Amino acid sequence: MRSCQSRLALLISGQQASAMAGDPLTWQTPEQEKRELEGFLQGLQALWRQSRPLQKKPKPRQGRRSRVDPFEAHADLIPQWLKAEADVGSQELLERLIALDPERYGPQHKRTLQRRIRDWRVARVQQCLESAAQRPETTTETREKVLPGVN
Repeated sequence: MRSCQSRLALLISGQQASAMAGDPLTWQTPEQEKRELEGFLQGLQALWRQSRPLQKKPKPRQGRRSRVDPFEAHADLIPQWLKAEADVGSQELLERLIALDPERYGPQHKRTLQRRIRDWRVARVQQCLESAAQRPETTTETREKVLPGVN
């Protein structure tokens, strides 16, 4: 047993001696390793802050269109179709526009038309909500009973 302990002591002292001599296989206590690791990580954070590229802020939109509105010629017709048939889809409206003016409209206008339909429907819902908010509230006493015994 004594020989194992002495060998272990020699091994440890040899590691410490080689560590002092600058040997890459250094022996450190856990506290020393923890301090060295924390120092390394702090240096890594500082290096990351210095080396990462600066992020550009997005430019605010100037409010002008970069292209001519493709639906300008029939801007009043599309909302009329949507009022008449609220559940009509963009594909059907695009087919109607292509039949109306095949040189002006094509399949490349589908996504733009979808955005216009979405915006129109959102505006319509907002109008309905605003008009509903302005109406006086009806109470249950003043409401006429539709089915006796149910309401």
